[in-house]
Amino acid sequence: MVNDIEKVEQSARTAANELPTQSELISKVTDAIREAKDTDVELLDILSEKILTMNPAATAVANAVKAIENLAVKRAEASVNDQNNN
Repeated sequence: MVNDIEKVEQSARTAANELPTQSELISKVTDAIREAKDTDVELLDILSEKILTMNPAATAVANAVKAIENLAVKRAEASVNDQNNN
């Protein structure tokens, strides 16, 4: 019986050591999304920087919205410039 308990305890310690930290998990998920086809990398970068962190700021969502709005303006201006050049 003692050996069984020791085996379970050892298995639990081994499993706990193999689990990624929260930071590693966020990084792995973000990297997987980045590698997916048709991922908007600029948008993902904003979300990663502002929200997908271990300790997002209290204003993280507002900061992300502002950055996304700036990205939208930049893209709209680039689109207008492209249309004007053609």
